[in-house]
Amino acid sequence: MHYPVYKGFGPHSDDIYQHRHLIHDLSLVGLPGIELAKFKYPVLRKLTIDDGEASRYNYSRQDIFLELTERFPLVVDLNIMFIKLSSLSWLTLSAHQHLTKLSMYDIWIYGTDAPMFWEVCKKLGSLSLRHVTIDAGAIPSAMVFDRLLSLSIDGMTSLGIRGQLDFILRCPNLENVEWIGTRFLDNVVPVLKSGYIPPKQRWPRLNMLTIHQGFQEADESKDPEYFGPTLQVWSTSILLVVTGVLARDVVEGGPWTCQRLRDLKICFLFGESERDLQQAIFEHLSKLTQLVSLEMHIPEGDTNEEEGILEFRLENGLGKLVGLRQLRTLIFDACSTIKPYCPQLGMDEARWIATNWKRLKTLHGLLNDDSYEDTKVREVLYHNCKLFHTKTERGTVTRQKEMVSPVLLMYGEHFI
Repeated sequence: MHYPVYKGFGPHSDDIYQHRHLIHDLSLVGLPGIELAKFKYPVLRKLTIDDGEASRYNYSRQDIFLELTERFPLVVDLNIMFIKLSSLSWLTLSAHQHLTKLSMYDIWIYGTDAPMFWEVCKKLGSLSLRHVTIDAGAIPSAMVFDRLLSLSIDGMTSLGIRGQLDFILRCPNLENVEWIGTRFLDNVVPVLKSGYIPPKQRWPRLNMLTIHQGFQEADESKDPEYFGPTLQVWSTSILLVVTGVLARDVVEGGPWTCQRLRDLKICFLFGESERDLQQAIFEHLSKLTQLVSLEMHIPEGDTNEEEGILEFRLENGLGKLVGLRQLRTLIFDACSTIKPYCPQLGMDEARWIATNWKRLKTLHGLLNDDSYEDTKVREVLYHNCKLFHTKTERGTVTRQKEMVSPVLLMYGEHFI
């Protein structure tokens, strides 16, 4: 149930009261009046509180939040946005018996409240922190978050790169990690640098790792020992998403050990003088013989025409990927409409793919920037591979013959 504060919208408070015993999911925008906070919701499991517009109203917002937290004893999933939480609020949350999932957006945590905030985090199984500021960023030295299975960090500049990684290192049972830098920094990910590498198997349960753009190159020089090669550190990952990786970082970072990867979404960026590194990149990729889905893309908003991309040409080393015989999905995509990702596949490459990747069923993206060549390449692949789904910028062609279970493919979502 969604309850906006604006007059004339959403259910009346009398209706909320009458049906409160049926409400499992409640979303409050602007924090409604104190009368709604006085209701008890006996079966409420998920609560979202968005205080984004409440500054227009004369509410004692912290009091309302406290009223609400005391009246949803069975809530397991709490989402809070733009809330100014008091010390008493954190104390209340730390004593909550059933809370296991917490998502916070644009929240300021004062230094005196930071220890209580970390205590709340200790009891959680899932935590999402987006643009959360912590005055006293240091985590208590002995604290470990062994219950956390899923962690998402986005734009937490107050912790810094060192503090963010330190937090991740204190979560030994993570299964899902999403790490995003601040949106105001350049799109360079400094996680493939040689240097500090945490002990192997630190995250034995990890099966999904997402690292997005937003880490500035200047940050690397401050703490270079903290940027161990990601593809060595997270060696048990099944899915890896990385944006904006410099090609030379990969080559100089040593061998990859994440050979269990099944789904890889990555963009390699080449400078004008680094085209010779493509052979080395293909050599690294050739070790990932369990890959089922491979997506090559360009970071959102990237319009630098001088940067090169990995071209899937035999002379560049495509033949090294002969061992990727499990590959079923191949995507060449681009968030940027100005400079789409084009692998420059030719007829030789098309015949090589048809011969060596016999399980390929989904193909997405522009294959050659020459429209005539693109059409010829696509025809070769269409007639020689059992493609269920092929998509270009000009539309989608679906092969009906031999279709058993269609493959649905959209950018960012793979159903294999």
